[in-house]
Amino acid sequence: MSLQKVKTVYAISVYVSLAAFDNIVIGLFPPLFSNIAKDLNVAISAMGVVSAVNILATAFSSLFWGYLSGKFHRKRLVIVGTLIWVIGVYLTALSSSYIHLMICQIITGIGLGCVASIGFSALTDYVPYHSRGMVLSLWGMSQGFGGIAGALIASIISSLSNWRLPFEVLAIIGLLLIVFYFFVEEPRFGSMEPELKKLMDRGMNYTYRISLGQIMTMLSK
Repeated sequence: MSLQKVKTVYAISVYVSLAAFDNIVIGLFPPLFSNIAKDLNVAISAMGVVSAVNILATAFSSLFWGYLSGKFHRKRLVIVGTLIWVIGVYLTALSSSYIHLMICQIITGIGLGCVASIGFSALTDYVPYHSRGMVLSLWGMSQGFGGIAGALIASIISSLSNWRLPFEVLAIIGLLLIVFYFFVEEPRFGSMEPELKKLMDRGMNYTYRISLGQIMTMLSK
């Protein structure tokens, strides 16, 4: 296997793992609803609102991250996004009130939005179109397993201590995961598209980037 293929496999592995962690974070919260509600002295139904707000923050922020990924270095953005959700998860473990918890989960959602958009974008530039189905299937499968893993982590670790420990553990693991990003090679935009690849082999660059006006069009739709 050539060095370039090794780099590509490594990058795909890191991004697929990132997708799993995205859903581990989301899956971690629901099993702890009753424990958190009891500790913060709120109705358990209020936890559903926090979870919904987290998912909404993830969804809407992904548009913002997607726009930035078309303008700036994607690897750096992923590192920044991961740092944001790691901070949000760790602060969640320190929550002392319902409002505090809500704010921390919004911060977490903003960081997670980076994974959904930038990870998908990067993967399509790592592999040729005839292999994308398999790679994106791995991406989707890892998200499913991540959700299951999040629920298991929450159930097992919280039984050993309290509801705060799973968030602390996940924050530490997420912080360690950032180290792996530094060794990921940034893919060139459009480098795996057959038509563009021919031009790039001749020394030309693909310079088209998304505009803010297009983001507004997507939001309106």
